[in-house]
Amino acid sequence: MKKNKKAIVLIYVLFMVTISVIFATILLNNNSYLFNVSDLFEVDSKLLSNIDSDAYTSVQINSEKNTDGSWFVDNISCPWPASVTMSWTTNTATIWTTLVYSGSIYCEWNYLWDSVKLYFNTWITDIVEAEYKWFILALSWWSWATDFWDTDNTFIDFSAYNYFVSDWIDDDFDSDNYMVTSTWNTSTGTYYSSWYQDDDVFARKHFYWFISPDFWYKKVFWNTSSTLKMIDENTNNNDNLNTKIWNVTSGYLYFDVDSDFDIKLLKFDKWVYDETKELKVLQSLNWALSASIWYLQNNAGTLDLSETITWNEYTFDFQNNDYALFIKSVWTWSLLYTISWFSSTGTWIYINPIDDSATDSVRYLWNEILIDSSWKHISKETELFFKK
Repeated sequence: MKKNKKAIVLIYVLFMVTISVIFATILLNNNSYLFNVSDLFEVDSKLLSNIDSDAYTSVQINSEKNTDGSWFVDNISCPWPASVTMSWTTNTATIWTTLVYSGSIYCEWNYLWDSVKLYFNTWITDIVEAEYKWFILALSWWSWATDFWDTDNTFIDFSAYNYFVSDWIDDDFDSDNYMVTSTWNTSTGTYYSSWYQDDDVFARKHFYWFISPDFWYKKVFWNTSSTLKMIDENTNNNDNLNTKIWNVTSGYLYFDVDSDFDIKLLKFDKWVYDETKELKVLQSLNWALSASIWYLQNNAGTLDLSETITWNEYTFDFQNNDYALFIKSVWTWSLLYTISWFSSTGTWIYINPIDDSATDSVRYLWNEILIDSSWKHISKETELFFKK
């Protein structure tokens, strides 16, 4: 009888141990599950937070660049052909340019193989200076006929020249119309002289912001088929001066970074990501670089920088590959960066997926990649809308 009792007690103990192990396993699995869900929520929240912050920054810069001028104002011009009398004779020189901007706004022509320029004041309302052979004359409405101080005492008389005429060129060269053209639209509008571009398209050609010193490899660029599509759909990008990213098979990266930094460059398989959203890495390059305003070089797999084009640049083939660029500050202060791309033919590339062609809103396709401590890549893409 005692043996039977001992056997029953042993079976009971084994049963309780088994139940305890089962409950412990369930509890452990649940805790593990809850831990993974918590991690996933934290990662997703961080992805969305970065997306919101970076998207707002790009759209805000885009808005500021299109409200920093005086909108379209057209009161003055360089009406050509127009004649200006020089040197007390019937000799005339013909104005051969529309309004020109190069730090200041002026009209220009040649006299005896030398350039003559008439400069406008800050408010673009009147001519204030004339320049010939490096001699500069102060002018006003009562002295439109006067002598230069050169050895020939060259005379200039532009009193018959009426510059208060419309020419469809915005007077302060900043028309705030979200386009590179001064007026109308990118296909039929009036372009500035000498293929000048104002800052209205700056945000679509650059990524610009700062990175705090505690940020672990901040993603500053990532192209996908979705971002290329957004850029292509923006009709404000249909101009003759810049290139859309999806057209580029040979692009060069240009850095403007104010502090030393570490760079991580990843090349992904575009077709795999389009089909499965998997980030399949085809190439991974890391390097430490100095503060600079230079082109990214590729020396046998080693990243470097060059102040000028060397034809040894790292070549970006955006048609066939996706790329992601990460930057990390190496010091204890924030790092300010501006990055842009040029095509191999020298044109700027539209790289930022902003669609500002609508009248009252801006579409933005922003994406984010996080690199965790185990070097895993976690990504997210989302389309956002902002009011103009």
